[in-house]
Amino acid sequence: MPSAFDWNCELSWIKEYRFPLDQGMQTVYECLKNWMDDYNRNIMITTFMTSEEKEQIKIFSDRLMQAYELYVDNRYIEAFNIFNQAMDSAKNHLPTAPVGQSSAYVADAIPYYRIIAGNNKYNRLQFLHIPCNLRYLASANRFSVPGMPCSYMASAKRVAWYECEMPDSFQWAKFEAVKHDKKLIQLDLNPLTSTRSLISELPKDRWTEDERKSFARGYCFILPLIASCSVIAKEKGKSFVEAYIIPQMLMIWIKNSTDYIGVRYYSSSDNELVRNDCGYNIAMPAKHPDKNGYCVDLQEIFGVNDTNKTDEMEFLDFTEKFYNHHKVQIDRLETFYKEILYTRQHTHYHKQGILYERYCSVCKVLIALIKAFRTEKGSSRYALVMSLSEAWYLCMDIQDLTSAKFEKIKKENTPGADFLPDDTIIEIENDIDSFKNTVIDLAHDFNLFVTVGIT
Repeated sequence: MPSAFDWNCELSWIKEYRFPLDQGMQTVYECLKNWMDDYNRNIMITTFMTSEEKEQIKIFSDRLMQAYELYVDNRYIEAFNIFNQAMDSAKNHLPTAPVGQSSAYVADAIPYYRIIAGNNKYNRLQFLHIPCNLRYLASANRFSVPGMPCSYMASAKRVAWYECEMPDSFQWAKFEAVKHDKKLIQLDLNPLTSTRSLISELPKDRWTEDERKSFARGYCFILPLIASCSVIAKEKGKSFVEAYIIPQMLMIWIKNSTDYIGVRYYSSSDNELVRNDCGYNIAMPAKHPDKNGYCVDLQEIFGVNDTNKTDEMEFLDFTEKFYNHHKVQIDRLETFYKEILYTRQHTHYHKQGILYERYCSVCKVLIALIKAFRTEKGSSRYALVMSLSEAWYLCMDIQDLTSAKFEKIKKENTPGADFLPDDTIIEIENDIDSFKNTVIDLAHDFNLFVTVGIT
């Protein structure tokens, strides 16, 4: 039956929100308080929810803020009591997805990936999480409480690689759920794209009016929690990070919950490659450890048993493998650069020198980036990755400009002082082809390496 509501009018305001939240010059509290106040004002103008439901959302967001304030004020028991009240009141409204499936309504299987950087060798069981008897190794992160082991996975291998800060060498494992009865809270909702999808989906006749309201209501309930978990941290790596208070409380609540196994979330990393990727991460606290300290629930969900738990996971020296595989192409790039640079410097024809100017520039830059990428780490490597991911597009633009300019030169090539003889025309045509086959192809491979990467 047709919907009684104009869902575009009801929900389009949500599209204006963006996650993660950048606190800028504000404190974490000010950032969240301003967001919550604005959100609750907008909630009140919706008409598809009852006054009681809108008040429930306001109370939920208020309690999240109260829990945050109490925690900062060192009133931990009160903070957790308020947070638990907030979650218990909202849990039946929150969007969820079965572990190992794309959504509650689409049962497509989704494998997960986990990467551990370095040269150590781990088996499948060890890949699940830090064992509970070594809980002192569990450090503080956004969805990680100090001393509380969790299992972190990603929906794509490249996302796991980005989240691990793009290590050269690592082991990786693929986990596929064999049981789907446990649920993940969906924090991986993008206000822009998810709202568009919801507005498009809700008017369809296959949904009843109650189902439409339920979807939209759940969406409105989850956003304050997503906001609370997505403030960009300024104090990364410190013992205490204010931006992590609510997500860490959420993980403790999930650990004590029988309804949920973990959360799905988008990265709040400042790495644009992670944030622009369509993949997501999952975090699942370790519950009910066996005698070796590994979560029984997660072993059952992912089919880790006596027949496969000691299987050693694949090791990959990724960067070295790439360089070895592309050694010939890299050598050809350097040779091509030397040849066109020599031609540009020694040609008798000004037009040819001008044509090769951009070729020389981009080849020089690409060679420098490729050499530096092999050795740089951390933020320097990230800058190189971003540059290499764009180099392919730059090379194609230069090729188009050079080809167009060459066609114009040929068209206007008449006998005179700037006349290009046939052998020079052929030489330029060959060099344009060589640029495509040598430089553009290699730049494309690097683009795939740093954007699609290890898939």
